[in-house]
Amino acid sequence: DYIKESGGLFLDMTIHDFDMIRYLTNAEIDEIYAKGKCMVDPNIGNAGDIDTAMINMKLTNGIIASINNSRKAVYGYDQRIEILGSKGSLQVGNQLLHGVNKGTKKGFSSGNPKHFFIDRYADSYKLEMHNFIDSIKGKKVSYPSVNDALKTIAAGLAANKSLLKNKPIKL
Repeated sequence: DYIKESGGLFLDMTIHDFDMIRYLTNAEIDEIYAKGKCMVDPNIGNAGDIDTAMINMKLTNGIIASINNSRKAVYGYDQRIEILGSKGSLQVGNQLLHGVNKGTKKGFSSGNPKHFFIDRYADSYKLEMHNFIDSIKGKKVSYPSVNDALKTIAAGLAANKSLLKNKPIKL
C-alpha cells in the first residue's frame, strides 16, 4: 500500500513545500512546529499516517512561514502559495482545468484545479529531466543539490518529531 511506504505526509508531500520555502526565502529552516491529524480518510490513519497538517516554521533570516497540507481536496489538486512582505505580497494560485470565470447575480465561479500533481507539473518534470541530463553532461550545475535534499529531508524528519512530541523542534 502506497501510504504505508510513503514515509508519511511530511516526507511524501510536505517535503516539496519545505524545499520551495528554502528556495524562495534563500534561508534555512531553523525550527518547525507541526500539528496533524487523520481527518479525511480513515484508511490513512489505519496505515499510521495523517492526512491533514499545519506546520509553522522559523527561518534563519527571521522569516516565519506556515504550510497547510492535506492529502485530499475534493475539488482537485489545490496548491497555492502566498508571500506577504513589508512592500507588498506575491500570490501564485492553482492551475485550473480552464481559465473561464463566470459571473452571475448569484456570484462568481471558475474551473476546478487540475486533478493530479502530474497534470499540474508535467511541463516542470520535462524541464527538470532536461536540466538533470545537462548536469550529467557537465553543461550546468544540478539544482537542487544533494545538500539541498539532505536539508529538506531533515525538515521532514523534524516535522515528524514535532508531531510526535507536540512541541517545536530545532534543526
